[in-house]
Amino acid sequence: MSPDTGIDAPFHVRAITAGRDDLRPRTVPPTKPHRRDDHDRVRDRDTSDDGPDDVPPLARLTERESRERTGDDCRAQPVRHSPREPQPDLPFPMSFVGACRQNVLMTQIATRFERVSAAFAARVEAVPADAWDRPAPCEGWVARDVVRHLVDWLPGPGFLLGTFGVETGPIPSVDSDPAAAWEVVRIAIQRALDDPSIATRVEDCGPPGRLSLEDAVDMTCTPDVLIHTWDLARAAGLDERLDRDEVHRQLVGIEAMPPEADEAMRASGHFGPRLVVSDDADEQTRLLAFMGRRS
Repeated sequence: MSPDTGIDAPFHVRAITAGRDDLRPRTVPPTKPHRRDDHDRVRDRDTSDDGPDDVPPLARLTERESRERTGDDCRAQPVRHSPREPQPDLPFPMSFVGACRQNVLMTQIATRFERVSAAFAARVEAVPADAWDRPAPCEGWVARDVVRHLVDWLPGPGFLLGTFGVETGPIPSVDSDPAAAWEVVRIAIQRALDDPSIATRVEDCGPPGRLSLEDAVDMTCTPDVLIHTWDLARAAGLDERLDRDEVHRQLVGIEAMPPEADEAMRASGHFGPRLVVSDDADEQTRLLAFMGRRS
């Protein structure tokens, strides 16, 4: 968090990443055809002449059948499958579907972090030697402080990696080699995300609540690295364009927030004032404005 304006928010950006892309449903195999005698019974009952022609078939059911179909006291009745309603034979158990979905979500989170963290690493590598002491958008910071912030808070102790017992090993000094320092931290996070036994571990993460490592990274780390990529680029005079997909994903989340949630986040002290931009501003400009930055 910046010393004065509080425009950095490693703990309170979980609302920014609200919503995940659902998987497309797998095609269910066609059901087996009804037996011929079942078709006959259904047709005979629905076309029988035991009532007026304008009465729908349901009204001509027996009292017991009617209760079973509609419920005599407005309560939902248990579903009763009959030979007329054969169920599709799934080629896999539902537990397998859930596992596949979880694996895909894990892969998406790991891939997003890999892409965003690599972009930050590229900016760190590209900073000219004489630009490390240039002012950064966060008040009171210089370019080197942007890297220092991430290298200091992500490993812990405590949140983030420390909460999950993930060790980084020795980290070089940001003052002497900021690129090497960030690389050690980045690799430690990536390895943890790529290991399901670590990525899915749930711990108490403080203000955000109980989270798995992958969710904690997705809600706090990846958004933080994304925004600080712009901070570093602005300070050092580098390419300020951010990952368009990640910008869009975060913007969708923050624009869906109710006003009271936004106010609570500002009151926490972790965010500076939200800047006003034109309605036709591009997505990156709007995201930066939410974070108190003017592009």
